[in-house]
Amino acid sequence: MIRVLRAAVTALAVALTVTVAGPAPKASAVDTAAYITLVAPMAQRASGMYGVPASVTIAQSILESGWGQSTLATQANAYFGIKCNSSYTPYSTGCYTIATQEYDPATGTYYTVTADFRKYGSVTDSILDHGYFLSHSSRYAGAFAYKDNPDQFIREVAAAGYATSPTYSTSVINIMVKYNLYVFDISNDPNPTVADPGGFVALSPTRYVDTRYTKPLAANGTLDLQIAGLNGIPADATAVSMNVTVTQPKASGYIAAYPAGSMPNSSTLNFVAGQTVPNAAIVRIGAGGSITLRNSSIGTSHLIVDVTGYYKAATAVQAGMFVPVSPVRMADSRSTGGVGSNADLVVDLTSQLTSALGASWAGASAVVNVTVTGASASGFATAYPSDAGLPVASSLNFVRGATVANQGIVRVGADGRIRVRNASLGASQVIVDVFGFFVGGNVTMKGGFVPTAAPTRVLDSRIGFGAIGPIGAGVQFGVDPRQPAAAAVALNVTVTSPQLPGYLAVWPADRARPTASQVNFKAGDTIANFGQIRVSAGKTLAMANISSSTIQVIGDVAGYYTA
Repeated sequence: MIRVLRAAVTALAVALTVTVAGPAPKASAVDTAAYITLVAPMAQRASGMYGVPASVTIAQSILESGWGQSTLATQANAYFGIKCNSSYTPYSTGCYTIATQEYDPATGTYYTVTADFRKYGSVTDSILDHGYFLSHSSRYAGAFAYKDNPDQFIREVAAAGYATSPTYSTSVINIMVKYNLYVFDISNDPNPTVADPGGFVALSPTRYVDTRYTKPLAANGTLDLQIAGLNGIPADATAVSMNVTVTQPKASGYIAAYPAGSMPNSSTLNFVAGQTVPNAAIVRIGAGGSITLRNSSIGTSHLIVDVTGYYKAATAVQAGMFVPVSPVRMADSRSTGGVGSNADLVVDLTSQLTSALGASWAGASAVVNVTVTGASASGFATAYPSDAGLPVASSLNFVRGATVANQGIVRVGADGRIRVRNASLGASQVIVDVFGFFVGGNVTMKGGFVPTAAPTRVLDSRIGFGAIGPIGAGVQFGVDPRQPAAAAVALNVTVTSPQLPGYLAVWPADRARPTASQVNFKAGDTIANFGQIRVSAGKTLAMANISSSTIQVIGDVAGYYTA
């Protein structure tokens, strides 16, 4: 991480249409690093929701709140001088009246007025309302063409009438430069993989959201996350690949990820109170270039979202391209009596295949989310083609009574079906949701998906295959996924035998380890998570055990994306 400079800056008194109020603090009284550490994660969350660059939000808050010490900031949690008016806001709790200065551009002088400003229940709500205010006003629409150019973004905002002071944008930019606030912008991968229309562009894992530093998702609440047209992802991107982790939930429930503007009957991951659970998701991008994450629980939950890539738009169908669909539930054994010990649930995808790909769906692969619940004994589940033998691989592992989900890519059998094996000594309930399909055939495009005949094991540290285990605490190691033509691999990773909680990170071997996590675990877990991970130039991955105990790691490849 780039070190945040601790040099102090004197907050400037600037009169705005949204107005700065209260005295500027003395520079010596401000711990600038502490302030930036507090506000930056909030600004990053607001950026993901509303598209305002985090660097701009942080700098504006510094300027307008006097490093959080203005009267509005200390008395009303208002870090921006947004005046009360008739426009709707989901965040403000009322108005706060205060004397403030405004600037008269005709005379070049300041004058004092008494005005009403929005007040908030928390700093987080003030930061989020700033993003909502700018993104929901037609006045500032032009600025959002520069979401990847923070300097020009704030110039456009100022020019649109946000501030009456002619030096406002310059003041904000000076703060961004002085404190290198650009480091907090969610940056696009400077060297993404190359893909043809319809193909997958793999990125180094990038953290988009971490509500642990801001505010948890409310009970039965939703979070709209802007994907397309932001952070280097084109406006016409069709779907996003990401890892979703829930942590510190106050009650049991599930997270559903789906295109904004829809609410399907499907789930992405399930949890119980206090649990930390990850799951991958490939989600079609919906209205306004966004996806929605819904906390279906009676308690609050924290969410972490790491993006690993996106799918390009296409005008013609070709082998290897991804065709996303709104999530749809295709099978639920709870209505048919369950799946017996070492028996299969057969899932017929013919209707969805025909709807998505037309009559020529031979050789297609499905993106599915498999959930096991109500298991009467511990075991594992494996999703595989209906016309293939049972592979030596698992899709997810479960213990008696647990509800566990994992996403994966499964080649569809010639009869349009897949199978899910309940590999346990007791009956289990199995649920299958579908998120899209890959076109079958001979893949010649870049970024096209090539499935393996069945999931293929490439790593099992328990037997010294691919890596010698147990993997020590804090140890980083290399993995060869054995796909020499790949730009990225579809990989299911399982962690087992940890003695203490932690997480496993997975990333391209020629990149620095990201903040993103792939599998989160607690003591005694056997837990799997699917991922779509970019490989290095040498076609390898790096993994690291970020915990204080040893672990064993298993990896199964479902296919790869062409380089």
